[in-house]
Parts: sequence; C-alpha cells; structure tokens
Amino acid sequence: RPSPQVRKKMLRPLLCKNSNSFTNERLDFLVKVSTNFSGAAVGALKSSIIVALDDVDEKSITDLALLELADNVAREFSCW
Repeated sequence: RPSPQVRKKMLRPLLCKNSNSFTNERLDFLVKVSTNFSGAAVGALKSSIIVALDDVDEKSITDLALLELADNVAREFSCW
C-alpha cells in the first residue's frame, strides 16, 4: 500500500484539474480516506473524481460525493 506522501502525490493532479474545488486540505482529506487503498485503487479514485468533475461541469464537488466515490472504489477493489 502506498504511503500517505505517495497517495498525495498520486492525487495532486486534481489540483490542476479544478483548483477551486481542490485545495491541500481537500487532498489531505482524500489521503486519509484512501488509507487502505492499493496504488491501483488510488488511481481509480482519481479517475472517478475526474469523471465526476466533468459531469458536474467543474462546479464544486462536495465531501459527501467524494466519500461516495471512495466507497465505490473501496468496494470494487475490496479495500477494507
């Protein structure tokens, strides 16, 4: 499993995708949420967040929506 620093580095492109929605604090939130995720699961989470941002026309995405996306990835990759 990747370290917190590696997970943050993997998720950092989200700052470029939507700097209004993603701050360092939100990245730290995602790093905590993805504690038991494998590297592949973190990549899948990042991809699902990017798709969700495209679906909402890059408006602010809520923490609840991020948790739901993380839950879906955790179920898909059996990260318990």
